[in-house]
Amino acid sequence: MPDSGTVSPGLNSPTVTRRPSTPKDHPHSLWRPIAQGRPTLAVASLYDILHRELGGVQVTKQFAHGRIRADLVVADRVIVELKVNLDGTAKYQRLIGQLEEYREWKGDIVIVLFGRTDPNLRKKLDEQVEKRRGFLLFDQQIRVVQK
Repeated sequence: MPDSGTVSPGLNSPTVTRRPSTPKDHPHSLWRPIAQGRPTLAVASLYDILHRELGGVQVTKQFAHGRIRADLVVADRVIVELKVNLDGTAKYQRLIGQLEEYREWKGDIVIVLFGRTDPNLRKKLDEQVEKRRGFLLFDQQIRVVQK
């Protein structure tokens, strides 16, 4: 992230002023998932860092709106969904089901994978994300991050 003192609350949205940072203290590099197998602790730790680093930008835990359920929402524009140990077909199918429900969302989506991730399931997930790019209604972007 540039040292401009701004951060984008959406992947393609206007910027919001925040404290300057360097690439080494960008929230993505500051956060280390804790307590593998305990996703609620990981959500709480990422929430704390985002709240601290993004200053006045609203960060909401356990967001729910209609059928949409998400671990975190940043500035009412970005869903952040954390997935620990994407290592089985059932977990993969559940994530694909969530992505299907996120079609109603008008903002962007970031999926954060941590713990054990089956390489074949990651490839399938990347293929699903790529496939959806042509069918999104709201100029929505989906990114997958491996931590």
